Amino acid sequence: MTRRRALPIALLLVSACSSTVDPDQQKRITAPIQRDGGSMWITESEARPLVNGIVDKMKEKEKAWNLAWWEASISGKKEDFDKATRLELELRKIFQDRENYKKLKWLKENTPRIKDDLLIRQIMVLYYKHLENQIDPKLQEEITKKGAEIEQLFYTSRATVDGKPLTANDIREVLGKEKNSARRQKVWEASKEIGKLVAPKLVELVKLRNQAVKPLGFASYYDFMLTVNEIEPKVVQETMEELTTETEKEWAKVKASVDARLAKRWGIKPVAMRPWHYEDVFFQEAPKVVDLGLDKYYAKKDPKEVVTETYRDLELEIKDIVARSDLSEKPGKMQHAYAISIDRLGDARVLANVRPNHYWTTTLLHEFAHALHETGYDAYGKTQGAELPWLLRQPSNYITTEAAAMFFEDWTLNPDWLEKYLGVSERDRKRLEKPLKEMLKIKKLAFIRWSMVMVSFERELYRDPTQNLNQLWWDMVEKYQLVKRPEGRDAPDWATKIHFVMAPVYYQNYMIAQVMTSMIKHRFLLDVLRKTNPEARVFVGRADLGAQFLGAIFMMGAKWHWAQMVTTVCGEILTTKYFVDEYVKGIDETEKESPLKDEPATTDGGVKPAPKDDQAPDKAGAKPGDKPAEKK
Repeated sequence: MTRRRALPIALLLVSACSSTVDPDQQKRITAPIQRDGGSMWITESEARPLVNGIVDKMKEKEKAWNLAWWEASISGKKEDFDKATRLELELRKIFQDRENYKKLKWLKENTPRIKDDLLIRQIMVLYYKHLENQIDPKLQEEITKKGAEIEQLFYTSRATVDGKPLTANDIREVLGKEKNSARRQKVWEASKEIGKLVAPKLVELVKLRNQAVKPLGFASYYDFMLTVNEIEPKVVQETMEELTTETEKEWAKVKASVDARLAKRWGIKPVAMRPWHYEDVFFQEAPKVVDLGLDKYYAKKDPKEVVTETYRDLELEIKDIVARSDLSEKPGKMQHAYAISIDRLGDARVLANVRPNHYWTTTLLHEFAHALHETGYDAYGKTQGAELPWLLRQPSNYITTEAAAMFFEDWTLNPDWLEKYLGVSERDRKRLEKPLKEMLKIKKLAFIRWSMVMVSFERELYRDPTQNLNQLWWDMVEKYQLVKRPEGRDAPDWATKIHFVMAPVYYQNYMIAQVMTSMIKHRFLLDVLRKTNPEARVFVGRADLGAQFLGAIFMMGAKWHWAQMVTTVCGEILTTKYFVDEYVKGIDETEKESPLKDEPATTDGGVKPAPKDDQAPDKAGAKPGDKPAEKK
């Protein structure tokens, strides 16, 4: 991907305030659409009431649906899911209006005639929302109900081993410390049992989605969703190709070292490593190849208090968001985590299933960053002289909000954060610096390679849902993650990933967001820390960093197209350069302390052993296993 020279953020902010129109579009004003024997011609003064009228209809219906979906994801009850489904269909009816769709399409193709940038952006947002809902209403109802039915299965089902139900938290704990391979395999396979229930329903859902978009001129629902989310397929393809090429050799080296260490821990040979020998059921997270000795610190801390203090020091207050959130484990409750804006006016919430450990502390840093994004819009009016329109009080794209969330979740592998908020001793802090840097590298590369599996598989899933999907899944896993498939296994393990149902065609957002996160670090390193040393990344506890996120990303909402926000915030167009520099080229593996070394100089894989009374039990340490999209 080509890169251009970076510009100072101040200059970019000024230039971004003016409307950016494709030069080719400027030259060709699309001919008016014929309607009722005459030409359609909509002035700017006529476009405004059109937009406002649609928005007025949206407000209460969207709020009611969000509240119903929130309640359903907590209770898991069928009647709550039925209510959420009914309210979603009512909301979608607003966007099924064919006349409004025609007007918005004409306005989209004639934006040079409109001078108000915010009005243009609202037109674009509403156009894609209407396009998404131009499918046959009966098919839409069938798709919505089928999706809700499968989601409820995910929320209410629990893996069962020897007659005992296990939550997702229980499974993570077993895979984090169980040394018996047979037991590990049994638990892993139990986590995949839901796939047998979901797979036939999910294939049917995929076929329905494809069928619905064919009349609109799309080859598949995959292409359709990229379009309605304003993502060029070329951007996804080029980004993935670059990351695949740039990380391939390094990942093979890292993966071999990880396997050697885990095999030694579980008492097997590296060639015997199988999916159940990793700590995450999908190997989407970095396994804890080093006992960093942090469990004793996490056990004494309440994750929500730690996260609240972290953001408060950035002058980003989450106290009210915490009060509205649901953070404890409950029967029937969704086992993952997400953030949601109920009304676009500040009622943001987080759903989670918190335990006092690294995993859930990382999860909360991630999800509350999403929630902060949803509560930052009021600051726009205080600095820009006018309120941000209700319709634009949302992230410009999932990519930008995921990038911000990933920026903050990485802090649980930051020695400065650990010392300040977890109370890690100065002695522990010093010995952890290099191992933590290595663990962050493993985490990032593991997740990027996992994202490649999801993006590739989902594209193929929608291209041909009748193919052998069980085999395709493991072909992709072996190709990108280098994880060996279980011998003789023919099961729908792919169908155990909830994103295919509730957040279809989403994983490219995570992949691109990882790239954007590295770009943000590089830009803020220059504009906030005013340093050029790539090692000087001490953002922790800085109020000016919080102000930068609020002013450059959070409060701007959907004012800009996501690609323009990347350019405005980061100073250049999307590039994989900084991700590669940071996680592929930026680690010196010749260090003896490196946890990537197969034979560590120290006894516990890179961290000097603590005194006996400081030792803590080995637990899984990773960032959120699943990060479902914010429900929109």
